[in-house]
Parts: sequence; structure tokens; C-alpha cells
Amino acid sequence: LAALKQLNWKDHSSAELYFDGSCEKAPGLLADPDVLDTYLSELSERLGEQWLVEEAYYIAARVAAVDSDVAHEERELLSALVRHFNIPSDRLRTITDLIMREFSI
Repeated sequence: LAALKQLNWKDHSSAELYFDGSCEKAPGLLADPDVLDTYLSELSERLGEQWLVEEAYYIAARVAAVDSDVAHEERELLSALVRHFNIPSDRLRTITDLIMREFSI
């Protein structure tokens, strides 16, 4: 949740409420690859700009890495984000390096 507190959140509900709701939806999304693919494709379109897509990936990766142990399911989700968000390999490497330094992984 520390990463959420760093956001410049401008929605009518709190970032924590949004995050909690997303966590509740996650098992359903992860259980069905087709549903997950559709959701991530729509999310990528809504984010639109490449810097927003990269920021969304960065936040997801930070949440996954916060306990210094990225679980198999978290890796699968991060890989799906990379695919759907079309994050170039050089940007992915930069984001990964940044997270590894932040969490001393």
C-alpha cells in the first residue's frame, strides 16, 4: 500500500478502497485466462499513453515485490501485463532494475 500512497489520486473514492476492490476481483480474473486477457486489453486501451501503461506496470511490480518474494502467480500476471501493455524490453529492463534497487532484491 505504500506505492498507493505515492499516487496523485484524484478519484472520488480513496486509492485504498479502489485497491481493495481490485484485490477482490483478482481471483475471478486470474481464474479465467480469457477474462483476464479481455480485462488487460481494455485496461491498456483506457490508459492510452505509454507512460501511463508503464506506470501501471511499475506499481503492479512494486506491489508484487514488496515482500521480496515474487510468487509464481504474480510473475504470470506481470508477464500478462507486459504482453498486453506492449512494454518495450529496454523499458521493462529499466523498470525491473529500479524495483530491484528499491527493494534490494
